[in-house]
Amino acid sequence: MVSKRLSYEEAFAQIQNVLPLFNPTKSFSRHLELFEACQYNPTLDDPRVQDWAAFETSTTSTPQSGINPDISGIAAEVMSETGFDMNAFGNALAAIQRREISS
Repeated sequence: MVSKRLSYEEAFAQIQNVLPLFNPTKSFSRHLELFEACQYNPTLDDPRVQDWAAFETSTTSTPQSGINPDISGIAAEVMSETGFDMNAFGNALAAIQRREISS
């Protein structure tokens, strides 16, 4: 999505084209929309990310306390409906967070 500067609709269409049996969750779709809205660079300071985090934490079992610093916990809930290796996914998220913090 970043490298080709695809819109949400274009990225979603490509995913469906490559993976015709793909059944996205509402959260997945919201993530793509948020990613595009943040011009492919969401940060914790962005009000749209803060709104998303507040909404996500209010609709899950995670207590609402503004932005949840444990994004991997939210991701685990979102991804639990898929066949992804959650440990690998969590490790990838942690690596992304470390990269963002050091940038």
